[in-house]
Amino acid sequence: MATATAGCSLYSVLIQLDDQTCSIQKQWLIASLKNHAEFQSKLEVYPIENISLTNITGGKGTISAVYRCVISFKDIEETIEVVLKVSDPNKTLPAFDRTDESSAPKTKAIVGFHEAECDFYEHYAPNLDFPVPQVYGALRCVDATGPGVIIMESFCEKADTVTLAAGFNQYQLFNIAKHLALFHKHFLCLRSEEWRGKHDSSTNVVKRLVNTDFFSTNLEKLRLLKPGQFNHGINRFLPYGKLAKFIKFGLQDAYKEAGLPSVLVHGDFWCNNILWRKNPDGSLSNEIAVVVDWQLFDEGSPIRDITRALVMCMDADIRREYQYDILQCYYDTLLKLMQEEGQKLEFTFEQIVRAYKGSFIYQAMLIMCLGPYLSSFESQSDVRNKAILLFRREKFLLRALFAMDEALEMLPEFPLEKFAD
Repeated sequence: MATATAGCSLYSVLIQLDDQTCSIQKQWLIASLKNHAEFQSKLEVYPIENISLTNITGGKGTISAVYRCVISFKDIEETIEVVLKVSDPNKTLPAFDRTDESSAPKTKAIVGFHEAECDFYEHYAPNLDFPVPQVYGALRCVDATGPGVIIMESFCEKADTVTLAAGFNQYQLFNIAKHLALFHKHFLCLRSEEWRGKHDSSTNVVKRLVNTDFFSTNLEKLRLLKPGQFNHGINRFLPYGKLAKFIKFGLQDAYKEAGLPSVLVHGDFWCNNILWRKNPDGSLSNEIAVVVDWQLFDEGSPIRDITRALVMCMDADIRREYQYDILQCYYDTLLKLMQEEGQKLEFTFEQIVRAYKGSFIYQAMLIMCLGPYLSSFESQSDVRNKAILLFRREKFLLRALFAMDEALEMLPEFPLEKFAD
């Protein structure tokens, strides 16, 4: 993967993005694509007629924008199509922002996200048997003078995400479990010195959750948004949400207590970051096309990503019926894959369940907090979509309500005094 560093000279206005906040150097884009055989012959033989950029973010990105880039030529009808992911250091982090906070920490965080994603695609992705996009070049933004850019394979019209309101079905979750088992097998069989102790993005997430009083603030917003409906859970969870030790446990340490080894995890594993292949009729299949947005990849729990998918992205009735079958599928697949490598799996399914419960409580609290956060987008949306947006929010809040009730069932296994400072 070709990489470069953003600088003022590189950002001469040659390809202007539609928000007019940044530009991408044409020569760098073309040079990056020429390094790949599938594009090289066209770019060297035919003169370029036009480079078009279309913003396809669709409201899904908070710190980056995604552009469909189509390069057309003068003498042939064939085109080259790629996707540009552009990370803007000057964006905000709406769910975690505080009005009294300097913009410098946010800029540093966003730059760090982009750098981490570049590292993942450069050092790990080429060796994985996992659905990650082909990356053709990356522009780093280490000094935050301009946006970071990743040129990657386009899945436009070939795959799409499911909406958060629709969520995953059970067949998709079983496929996710199998893919994650294959992903984790790679790292369990890889020499520890090649990856362990090198990635710790979740520590910064924990600090931000604590420093912004994320849980306390947003649980109280939820109380006002749905008076009386969530009170019994909010009252139980508020003391937990104020304890840094509990937040760290839910995000980082539950698997350690259960005796599980660490693996590399995606870290932001939800509907918007998983694309499913389209059927011939345009509907979505149950086959994963690609998993994107690796800026929060981290060393952590084997069940962290799948817990996020089960709690945030699956309706409660389906999750309640299938969650332990899905976890069993993950465990059985990983066990088989390790045996094929001549390796022993050093933990039991019961340990998986224990870690899942500890992580489940944290994830349930998280989606309770996202209800008020998601509703903040309504005033910016087209009036004609108000009813649809309201229905989707209410469906998500119902998912959060049932996750809360299930987490309350698990809470006695993790008493508050366990996390007292």
